[in-house]
Amino acid sequence: MNWIGKVTLGALGFALRGPAGAVAGALAGAVIDAAPEALRVFFPEPTAQDADVAAYGLLGKVACCDGRINNDELRAFVEFLDRRDIEGAARADAGVMFKASEGSQYSLEQFAISFFRLVNYDDEKLLQMVEAMLHMATADGPVNQAEDRAVAAAARIFLVNKEDFDSIRNRFKTATGEERARSPKGSLAERYETLGANPADSDDTIKKRYRKLVADFHPDTIASKDLPEEFTKFANTKLSEINEAYDAIRKSRGMR
Repeated sequence: MNWIGKVTLGALGFALRGPAGAVAGALAGAVIDAAPEALRVFFPEPTAQDADVAAYGLLGKVACCDGRINNDELRAFVEFLDRRDIEGAARADAGVMFKASEGSQYSLEQFAISFFRLVNYDDEKLLQMVEAMLHMATADGPVNQAEDRAVAAAARIFLVNKEDFDSIRNRFKTATGEERARSPKGSLAERYETLGANPADSDDTIKKRYRKLVADFHPDTIASKDLPEEFTKFANTKLSEINEAYDAIRKSRGMR
């Protein structure tokens, strides 16, 4: 049994490395093992601030999934903070965390898992997050294919049923069929997106991304986090997608 236990808290990362470090701290909140009872006193419970960090990371990942974060998306994030009455130092820190997600090693799925755990599977908060992500996706125009896939991936992690997801998604303008056809399902571009990589990456980078994702979504990893059974099914599907994407990229590059 792992004695590390509930080493959560974006607050820990925040104290050690500044606002950007909170991203790593919040993600640690998604990894909860069963620590011995005598040691649990040393591991603080997740707080609302931890969930906020994961939320900022999710919004940042949506904003940059089709390129770098732009001014329209920055304005959308400011509006998100306005709606939540986040002011002062907390507002400045939120902006740093939002931007930090752009270059973060963590994937959108990892931020989503973190948020899922840190809000304690609260359906209302999860649905609100899906809506906030779609607001971000439309900041610079209709929801494009990359953004649509990103939000849908988070919704699956949140265990949002199809009817609820479609109901929310239908309130937002999406890209036309012509725009979607530019990157058809199963294309090599989509395979790179699945690995969180791009064609300019080296073979070694591709391999590292693949190995990390396989480790993240491996059945043993998921089982250790004591997540709901439905999430295990999602993780198995995701792992299959990761393997298929890597195989397609490997063949296209002549990798061994």
